[in-house]
Amino acid sequence: MIRARSDADCYAGEADASITLSKIQWKVPHVMLSDSAKLGLFEQINKNAAITIPFRQWELYELPALKQAQSDVWQIKTSTQLEKPRWIIVAFQRGKKFSKAARAADFDNVKIRNLKLHLNSESYPYEAMHLDFNVNKYIIAYQNYINFRREYYAKEEQDALFDYSYFKTCPIFVMDCSKQNETLKYSTVDVKLEMESLEAFEAGITAHCLILHDALVQYNPLTGEVKKL
Repeated sequence: MIRARSDADCYAGEADASITLSKIQWKVPHVMLSDSAKLGLFEQINKNAAITIPFRQWELYELPALKQAQSDVWQIKTSTQLEKPRWIIVAFQRGKKFSKAARAADFDNVKIRNLKLHLNSESYPYEAMHLDFNVNKYIIAYQNYINFRREYYAKEEQDALFDYSYFKTCPIFVMDCSKQNETLKYSTVDVKLEMESLEAFEAGITAHCLILHDALVQYNPLTGEVKKL
């Protein structure tokens, strides 16, 4: 866990305050295996075979300042083939960094017209969004937002936290890149984001990007060794 040097983003108000962490608990759910599954697992343990554990990892990146122009390109990271991104969630804030008077949990509408994610030679979405929040033309962005829960959690209900009207004031952009051409193999994957606005980005605008990507570890039950692949 990485903590900022200042507590100003943890509360809203003019008065000075500080937060002291005295105790942290990590609650991990346990899965109970059936008898047949236990027998198969015991056989694998007796052979001293490593257990491969695939999962989805979340990583948060921040661009502290955007160019004061209508477009900007963010070279987010270079990942390995095993850590290929599956979902990208992007949001923007205006003047909220270390501001005690602003709510750091709220995002801002910076009049985004188009966002495009590039994974090497592949682009998501394939076509431009052509958004215009001034005339309430942002149905594509909102549809991607409400579809995320169904696609990621495999649930049919769409109980989105934001309705269509509130999404205009606090947009969160989701780009689904879970369906990729797996036949194209690269040693590395360059993750790049193109951002375009209706007007030039103002000073003090920060971009936040949450990457949900594949991850793989190997666990040796006899030695307790965990190795990240």
